[in-house]
Amino acid sequence: MQYKLLLISCALITVASYAVSCFQYCHGIISKYFKSCKNIGDQYHEYERLCTEEYCKTGNEMDVCSTFLELARRCSSGGSGPFEAWRRDPDVVCGMPCLVDHRGEDIPTCPESEIYRDCGPSNQATCSYMSPYQDTGCVSGCVCPEGNRQYSESFNDFTCQDAKWACTESLCPGRCAVEGPFITTFDGTSYTYAGDCHFVAIQHKDWSLSVELRHCHNGPAETCLKSVTLALGLVNTIIIFKRSSSYIEAELYYGLKIQIQLVPTMQLYATLPAKKYASTRGLCGSFNNKAEDDFISSQNILEVTPEAFARSWEIMTCPKARHPSCASIEKEKLAKEKCAILTDPNGVFAAGHFTVDYRSYYEVRNNSLQLKQNCEEDKVFQYNIKACNTSCRSFSEKDLSCDVEDSPVDGCNCPEGLYKNSKGVCVNQDICDCYVDDKCLPKRTVLLPQSYRPQT
Repeated sequence: MQYKLLLISCALITVASYAVSCFQYCHGIISKYFKSCKNIGDQYHEYERLCTEEYCKTGNEMDVCSTFLELARRCSSGGSGPFEAWRRDPDVVCGMPCLVDHRGEDIPTCPESEIYRDCGPSNQATCSYMSPYQDTGCVSGCVCPEGNRQYSESFNDFTCQDAKWACTESLCPGRCAVEGPFITTFDGTSYTYAGDCHFVAIQHKDWSLSVELRHCHNGPAETCLKSVTLALGLVNTIIIFKRSSSYIEAELYYGLKIQIQLVPTMQLYATLPAKKYASTRGLCGSFNNKAEDDFISSQNILEVTPEAFARSWEIMTCPKARHPSCASIEKEKLAKEKCAILTDPNGVFAAGHFTVDYRSYYEVRNNSLQLKQNCEEDKVFQYNIKACNTSCRSFSEKDLSCDVEDSPVDGCNCPEGLYKNSKGVCVNQDICDCYVDDKCLPKRTVLLPQSYRPQT
């Protein structure tokens, strides 16, 4: 009996000693590099617990890298600090981060011309914009080495003159995106603002477009787009239609096109024709092909930070914005797994990697993971839906949606050969209703001069 008790005691001592060893490893790294971060505070105790549990579960130091990565990401929003050196610690085996493709294989995060930094500039200098605005904090990711500049190519022609790009006059349409807290201006400046208010997105002398951003707890990100408001002047010709189960579209007489994604979360995409609206202002910036003046405030002051810029376009007194963060390491892992298809060098998006900076899409989708939409029984999910001539109404009168050209959208739609009736049900053409003067007439209705009556 004493021998059995001795064995049990030795086993308990061994387990306790192993747990202490796990805690000491995690405590040593976290206290040395992350405890002093102002964005961590007392939460470092919780990260020590998570780290210890992961380490003791497998005994593999690589399994705690996700905890250190999350700590470094949170620290970076507060500016530079000791956390920048955590990867160089001899006891840390995480090394440089890699993305994971759909097969679970590591692929390099950075192109050959860039390096990875845990605390880099929030916006890189480019050949055409050498001194861009910088957030108060820093960000982790791929950056150009010191002294180099990033070159971004569009479908205009460029000539390099005195370290600046002289562009041709063949300007392209501008497109502004409001995807929750992630905003991209007409001239391509991307920034994050987790506001809780109504904001002017686009202001023009004849019209304006405003958005409502609110904190949300049931969405994929911490800030959600809740509403979009278009205020028109005296002339208000507008075509508006539902292009799919996911999108509403509108086009105004002066060329403004609006796409509003409804599900799984609301997002706004506004497009303006080239060389037409250089006087626009608001969250979407100044549409003039010059990213350096995008942050013109409502007081006509060029702001340095997105926070000061966005707050100037508040329509009312609003609470202070907060920085979005990944509240769950488990959710972050799931997001990276689901979004890996964007970075897969052999995947469906690989052909566009040389044309589109896929890493920006990867980062946004990591922070706003969306699930595939389920369709009703009579509809199918499609990635390039066209509203033109897909309804019963299009057989009776001109379908105005055919005059609107915009970016492809996805969502649920009727299968080929079926048409949407007035109740949104997919039916064959021979049982479609008819329309006269915006009125839906049931099948077999006989139309007489100046009136109509159902056939008995």
